[in-house]
Amino acid sequence: MNGSVNTILNFRISQVKIKVYLSLVIACIVGYWPVSFNLFSLKNDATLYFLPYRYQISNSIQNGEFPFWSPYLYMGFPIHGDMQSGAWNPIVWVISLFTRYNMSVLHFESLLYIFLAGAGMYKLLGEFKINTRIRIAIAISYMFSGFVTDSGQFIVWLASATFIPFVFLYFHRLLYQPTYLNAFKTAIALCMLLWAGYPSLMIYCCYILLAGLCARLYNILTIKKKCLIRDLLSAQAAFVLLFLLISLPALLSYAELLPYYSRGTGIGLSSALMHPFSIKCATSFLIPFNLSRDDIGFGTDPTMRNTYTGLFSIVFLIPALSMKIDPVLKFVLAVFIITFLFTLGDATPIREISYRFVPLMNYFRHPASMRLFSSICILFIAAFGMDKLLKAGTENTGQKKLISSLSIAAVIAGLIIFYYAYAGWSFNIKPLFNHPGGLKQLLYGISFPFTILLVGIIQLVFLFLFVALRNSRKLSLYLPILIIVNALLIAQFSLPSTFVSAISPKKINQFINQFPAGYPVPELRSMVKEDSTQDSLYNPLAYGYENYYNKRIEIPRSITTPCLLTSTDSFLHSTVEKKLVSGHPVFYLSDTGRSEQSRLTVSEFHSNGFSLTTHTDKRSRLHVSQNYSRYWKATIDDLHVPIALSNISFMSISVPEGMHKVHFIYAPGNIYIAMIVSLLALILPLGYFLLIKLKK
Repeated sequence: MNGSVNTILNFRISQVKIKVYLSLVIACIVGYWPVSFNLFSLKNDATLYFLPYRYQISNSIQNGEFPFWSPYLYMGFPIHGDMQSGAWNPIVWVISLFTRYNMSVLHFESLLYIFLAGAGMYKLLGEFKINTRIRIAIAISYMFSGFVTDSGQFIVWLASATFIPFVFLYFHRLLYQPTYLNAFKTAIALCMLLWAGYPSLMIYCCYILLAGLCARLYNILTIKKKCLIRDLLSAQAAFVLLFLLISLPALLSYAELLPYYSRGTGIGLSSALMHPFSIKCATSFLIPFNLSRDDIGFGTDPTMRNTYTGLFSIVFLIPALSMKIDPVLKFVLAVFIITFLFTLGDATPIREISYRFVPLMNYFRHPASMRLFSSICILFIAAFGMDKLLKAGTENTGQKKLISSLSIAAVIAGLIIFYYAYAGWSFNIKPLFNHPGGLKQLLYGISFPFTILLVGIIQLVFLFLFVALRNSRKLSLYLPILIIVNALLIAQFSLPSTFVSAISPKKINQFINQFPAGYPVPELRSMVKEDSTQDSLYNPLAYGYENYYNKRIEIPRSITTPCLLTSTDSFLHSTVEKKLVSGHPVFYLSDTGRSEQSRLTVSEFHSNGFSLTTHTDKRSRLHVSQNYSRYWKATIDDLHVPIALSNISFMSISVPEGMHKVHFIYAPGNIYIAMIVSLLALILPLGYFLLIKLKK
């Protein structure tokens, strides 16, 4: 029996043993217990934006359609063009095949990304022969880093943290083993980052890849092996071509909607500098402070002030940098320095220079979001320092440098504790013992000085434990345990503030489940009304906006998407047209008497189209309160007819007298073609590589 279990645990998937994946899964479940056990729901944008969009996507897929259009978002919205909607994310597709999204399903997807992020970091470090236990410890540190614990409400940030290590892994292989197989793997990883991740992180990642390519070309020229350049550039060209072909449908969809993004034509410099990682936030390298919601002048959003990567990742930076640095470590160090300066916003000129002179860098805000890359760099470098210690033993100069760095870290931690706890601030621990609210409310009330004192003491305990165990023969076991326990424990101080809300996901699921599934046919006796969410018994900030789920087409009051159609925006700011549209049902005939309304029937209504029957005594105009798009096609008795723009943002067609069958369909023909090209670009190389493997 034990032999069978060991065989299973040691079985490899993608060159990684099952027991490694299992350890990452257990760490994810235990460390993110409020989410994994469905005790508290994800908060803010997760509830207001990402869950409703995934709900609409899953609703469409469950109905047997591709999620091109949502008739309920903003009175009709091309959801496939929203970069953050998840419409092109294969993980969302697979989940939607089995179930309709609710908060619990969103929890599962978020935890899946966190687990895969750890797996990606583990595989990336394995490329450089790092000790297995250290790789597991660093992978778990990454899963519980400040960026990840800050990103619970932004699932696209979690997805970026997932796929960027895979992109770096396969791109590194492509640089040093320029084969078409590695080009294919890199293209797939980058496509996943595009489909699932955050656009600005994708852009920054591509510039790192470009810099890596330039560094590798320079390295080849210095060793005078120009014959390698041809193979390298050939493989790089294959990678770029495969990426463009496989991601073509998404790229075309995004390009179609890009002009309608609020930032689709670029943003001002002041917006580009919004939400930096301020100098004061650098404290979080040693002592993350998101337990406290106090803002003592950080000058940024609460979800962008934590860059904790683990106490020991900072401690081991000095030993790692003290050894002979190979070209890869030099490059990683350079990326860290530039990225860190970039995240500081207007404190350095790096962000402004990139804004003015680097293409696409004038399209996004939040410089602090790039701390994801600086976090990856720190963990990567520290892993080499830890690996060096475990391989070289205890009696060596590296050990002395390590102890020196420990002393420095201890002194810094002590100074931070002293300064923030006693320099002009006072704190009272009595509320900890007589707080009237629950645990989460108690944590919300903890002051910033007390947070620094509490976490600082914990960090010193971990430092002293390591110093006490540094000469142990079992250091290779104790060190990873200390790293993992520290990562899981410290993360608990951030989850209540940035990751979860105080509301149960069961309540949100009950709220969503009360509404009908599928696509009910709109009632022609009911007028289009303004969204009544604000008058609902459910708090929209806690449960989400009701009009995203109630399957009624309503004039929205609240906008959560960054890419609202400009025509919709104009309509929402109008008065006459809003009154006109709200005085009619979704489908209505003009140029006829009121009695003609009873002779208009809707026979079919679904995600990407609908069918009607009209019966009029004279030529009339059929108005449809769905946003106009050039991809909409209309037929009358199977004959194509032109669609006109009406009421600022909506559609209408002319229908002749008599009885006729009218059909509207959202048909993005060029994207259909792109989907075929993408499928071929994916299947043909995959079949080729599998055939070669079978022959071998």
